Parts: sequence; structure tokens; C-alpha cells
Amino acid sequence: MPVTTPSIALCLFGRFTLTVGGQPLKIVSKKGKALLAYLALQPDHAASREKLATLLWGERPDRQARLSLRQCIMALRSSLAPDADHILLLEGDMVGLKTECIDIDAIEFNVLNQSHCSEDIENAVNLYRGEFLSELRTEADDFDNWLVTTRARFQTVAARALQACIDRYECVNDQARAIDKAERLVALDPLDEDFQRRLLTIYARYRGRETALAHAKALVDQIRNELDADLEPETRELIDDIDLRRIEQIAGPAIVAAHDAASAGLATPTPDLSETVPAATADNSAIIQAGGSLRRLARVARVGFIAVMVGGIFLTQDHFIAIGKVNDKVERPSGIVVLPFTSIDRGVGARLAQGISDDLINALSAFDSLAVISNKTSSQYRNSTMEVGAIADELDVRYAVNGNVRADGEMVRVNVELIDALSPMPVWSDHFEGDRASSAATDAIVRGIARSLQVQHDQHRRQARRAAAGWRF
Repeated sequence: MPVTTPSIALCLFGRFTLTVGGQPLKIVSKKGKALLAYLALQPDHAASREKLATLLWGERPDRQARLSLRQCIMALRSSLAPDADHILLLEGDMVGLKTECIDIDAIEFNVLNQSHCSEDIENAVNLYRGEFLSELRTEADDFDNWLVTTRARFQTVAARALQACIDRYECVNDQARAIDKAERLVALDPLDEDFQRRLLTIYARYRGRETALAHAKALVDQIRNELDADLEPETRELIDDIDLRRIEQIAGPAIVAAHDAASAGLATPTPDLSETVPAATADNSAIIQAGGSLRRLARVARVGFIAVMVGGIFLTQDHFIAIGKVNDKVERPSGIVVLPFTSIDRGVGARLAQGISDDLINALSAFDSLAVISNKTSSQYRNSTMEVGAIADELDVRYAVNGNVRADGEMVRVNVELIDALSPMPVWSDHFEGDRASSAATDAIVRGIARSLQVQHDQHRRQARRAAAGWRF
């Protein structure tokens, strides 16, 4: 008789769960869960023992790390018995997952999000039941860094999918589902004011001015209590519009063609804009007059829109591109470049400087609010004599990070500064110290620098935008 493969499901969104035939398997080891999750997302769903040992036990000597990995795999096989052979693949130095036998929610999520079908996007949103491995903490620095980056990537994709769903439900005036998806969007990160502005607009449209203003008041308190900051100018402007009953002028996009038409291969109907919209040229004063400020126009630009109705006229993506070019002259994009760190020591210090600047780029890339120039590009400015402002102009970024590393005995000291390319003075500077022989210590330095830079960048960015908008504090 043929052997029947059991139904196996690995769920990585929210709390880690592994079920066989509908029955959950109990895996006690955190490192065991981490190993399965990491393998699930590798391109070939496999990794070498050396890589896994370093990832999960990098603070230990190589021999001890390999022994810990061997013990972890043995414990996993015991927990997975009698189905271990349907799940784990052990071939020489490689450890892998037999993904052809396993349904993995994170993989299905990625596949569905590549579709142009609205139903697939909806299914992807439903799969995202919570933060990636929300309850897992391993205290293994390399794995935890991978975990943070992976969580941020999945959250970004989930946010785009939710916004696409909101657009669709607004198009068909499905108020309940639009509200539900907007609330789920905010739940991803309640401190993200882009998400909050979308929810405020939805509340104002479908639940009324009072509900929206009540939520706005709670938001003000939350931002002050948790960030010790004021609302962004765009949020304050939106709240003023709601309060003055002008929300209809800046409401969410009226989509001309639904996603279903695109997924069915139908030609997207495009309105005749020749009579109603000025040409998309550098002079967009008529569009700006009809639709409001550049900020308002940007606010209605959502993922997947074909055209939007602003102030009674249709605007297409071409018009937003043209408007964006005008806006770029007023406000440089909030990109950031990490210039190669330097060291007066050509030996250990130089190697540390290069490693720290490379790791810092990777760490900063995990923050959604930062658009970070790649390591390949920034490394071209090693030993460059160009001024920081000139480099920023060349890369079209607003901020630059400079740093130097000093290896002194057993300690390493990293001096770092954040520079606004529009000002000759640093926005912020600080120093960080640790044991130069400890990879965990240098990793902690990188994480500390990255977090401090993200906070200082966001704070300075808000202040600069408010000053440009004329807000009084």
C-alpha cells in the first residue's frame, strides 16, 4: 500500500505553531523553533551546519557551537517523531526542510502578494495573523538581528497589501471592510502617522467627524506619551480639515478601475483628461489650485491606484510624477548615506571600521522611515575628498552618517555623527564603546548606533518639516 504523507503546516505569523494532521506538535526549544523558521525562508530551504551554528550559537567556540547544533537537531527529531523524516532533511553538512511536504504561511504570503488578483491580496492579508514569530526571543544576536529585519520586511509587505484592500473597498463603498482593514493597518504600528492618517480619513468618511476627532485626540496623547513628540504637520493639517468639515476635499482615492479588471486581463478604462486636467508639465499651478497643496495630493496617492478624484477633477500617476518633480525642488528626499567609517589604525581598527559601517547599513535598512543608500554605492566614497554636501547632492539624499573607530587596548570606541546636508553643522553626535574582541559587543554597538540614528533622524525630520510648514510649537 502507498504511504500517505501527513498534512503538515508551519505557521510563522504570530505565535510559532507546527501541526501534523491538524494536531499541534510541542517544540520546547527556542533554538529549535528558530532553526525551522530560518530554514523555511532560505532560498533553498537549507543551510550548512557551520552557518546555523554561527547563527544560533555565535558567542560560543566553533566546536561547542557545532555540538549545540547537533543536540538541537536531535531534540527536534525527537519532538517531530514519527514524522521527522517528512520535515527535516539531513544530508552531509546540510540541514534543510522538505517544504514539498509542508504548508508554510510565510511562503504562501509572499506568493499571494506577487499576484495582481484582489482576491489573492485579500487572502495574503488574512494569512498575516500577527508579527513574524511574535513571541520568539533567542538571545542569539545574529539570529535576533535576522529576526528584526525579517519582521520589518513582512510588516512592510502586509501594510501595502492592507492599503490595496482599503483602496478596493473604498472604490465599492464597502464601509465595514474599509474600516476593518484601516484598523488592522494601524495595529501594525500605532505610532506610524501615515497609517494613522489613513484611519482618520476612513473614520471621517464613514463614521463621522466626531469619531475621527476623538481618535485624533487619543493619537495626540499616545504620540506625546510614547515618543515625547508632537504630531507631524500632515497629521495636524488633516485633523484641521476634519474639524472644519473639509474632509471631502482630501478623502481617500476614488479608483477608476478596480483590481479585478486588471487581474482578468481587461484593458483599464482611462477617463479623457484633455478637457478636465491641465497637461502634466513643470507648471502644475492649475492642478495644485484645484486639488489643494502638494501634501494633500501626495496623501491620496495610494498603492495600486489608477486615477484619483481631487477637487472634482481626475489626476493620473503622470500628474503626480510631474507634481513630485516640482516638490523635489522644495524638499529633498529623506534618504541617508552611511559614509565608510575611518580609523587611524591600519590594522585592527581599519577592519573594525569597515565591518561596523557595513553592519550599520544593514541595521538601518530595517527601519521603514529610512531610505538607506546601499553598501556597494557608499563604499565608492572611501578615501574620497568630496565634501559631505557634494556627496549628498550626488546621491540625492538629505542626511549622511560619518564615523571613526579607535581601537585602544582591549576596547573599541566609535565616534559617530548625523549630518544634515543642508546645514554645515552635525544634527547629532555621540560615541559608543565596547570590548573589541567580542563580536556581541560590537554588534551591540552597531544596534545602539542604528537605534540612536533612527530616533535622531526622525525627530530632526519632523522639526524640519514643521519649520518649513510654519508650525509654531
